[in-house]
Amino acid sequence: MLAMSLRILTVIGIILLVVTALLLAVILLILFFPVTYDVRGSKCEKELKVTAGARWLFGLLRMKYRYPEPGRVIVKALWFTLYDSGSAGEEKEEKDPGKKAGAREKKGKKKNPSPAVEENADDGGTACTEAARETEGAADCGRREADVVRTETDASTGAVSDFDEEKGSGAAGSILKKFKKIKYTIRNIYDKIREVWENISYYTELLREEDTRQLFAHIWLRLDKILRNIRPRHLRADILFGTGSPDTTGYAYGAYCMVSSALGKGFLVTPDFERAVFQAEFEVSGHITLWVLSVNALKLFLDKRLKAFIRKLKKAKTKKA
Repeated sequence: MLAMSLRILTVIGIILLVVTALLLAVILLILFFPVTYDVRGSKCEKELKVTAGARWLFGLLRMKYRYPEPGRVIVKALWFTLYDSGSAGEEKEEKDPGKKAGAREKKGKKKNPSPAVEENADDGGTACTEAARETEGAADCGRREADVVRTETDASTGAVSDFDEEKGSGAAGSILKKFKKIKYTIRNIYDKIREVWENISYYTELLREEDTRQLFAHIWLRLDKILRNIRPRHLRADILFGTGSPDTTGYAYGAYCMVSSALGKGFLVTPDFERAVFQAEFEVSGHITLWVLSVNALKLFLDKRLKAFIRKLKKAKTKKA
């Protein structure tokens, strides 16, 4: 009995060890195996084409995006399609005609209004015809006539009162209202400027503190490592441009020559001094390692100086309130 229990526990331990090893391997693959990406496109006079893709684990998981509109996103794992925005759009288009047909059938089933009601609508509702009296009743027609007369009376009296009010106030009233609005706006702007001025000394002192300076240096260090991780490893571009004016084209080309060494040899720009044109072909590729992103983000999030800085900002906001 004891030997059987030990064997069962041994088998369970081996299974747990294998599952743990598999989970650890998957986590390490996700964190350390890079995700490669590439973006390719071309820009003609009136058309822009872009194709972007990402691959992970030698193409085990792939994603593609195509432009122009309506665009299409495809996500595949091996040869299985996990998501296809094009197929979803086709399904919606197939479902929409059925909905439209159902809506048309419902509209066709609705009863048409009686000719008596149409006559009353054309006449402005001032009188009831004999057909309306027969269908709706004399009491309802009389009530409707009274409502119409009352509405007309109220409208006429309202128009007269509005006319008297406008006549009494005149242009002076409208000028006074505009002056009050301007005064209210100026007062709000003044209050906001005063609040900022009262707290500007607090913010300047906060930025001059040694902990704040060290925090900004730490943030810049982490952002620099993240940007180095996601930056393109390969960049190629062939651009033909012209503004339509030789002088402005020359100025733009001179600015490009000043930064051309930083862009690399794959970035080629050709000016056209005779016409306004912009044509380009580009290709960008690189890879992203999730381990670098997660470690730098975690170190920045756990920094005590960041928490203290946020706490001081909140303290300034409470003082302002």
